[in-house]
Amino acid sequence: MSYDELTGLQGSFVHSDIIVTNSKLFFSLDGNENAGLYILDVNTGKLLEKYLQLGYEIFRDGEYVYTVSHPNRLCRVHTGTLKIEEWDCDTLIKSNGFDTIHHHVGAAHNGQFYFTQIMGVESVK
Repeated sequence: MSYDELTGLQGSFVHSDIIVTNSKLFFSLDGNENAGLYILDVNTGKLLEKYLQLGYEIFRDGEYVYTVSHPNRLCRVHTGTLKIEEWDCDTLIKSNGFDTIHHHVGAAHNGQFYFTQIMGVESVK
């Protein structure tokens, strides 16, 4: 099955690492309106779940896969049950001097999500 077949639209591409755990493949697709986190059964290739508008990078920590959605929502999916939990972090992020948790530098460890924000490059003349 192609990425375009999974999304039902052309232009799909993988936007994350591919995580394999509990006989499931977790990955993010991008490139069209059906972008999101896709979960397939490793043995059958069957689509088990899709969470549209989630994705970017994904991070595994124990029994969870973490990802984000706009604006500044932290999400985690249990790798066994595929139950999703979401937290709106926008106020917390902005009140601490950040703009977004959507940069692709992050990690999850011991139930905590870590990220950094890239502020751009300042040129020196």
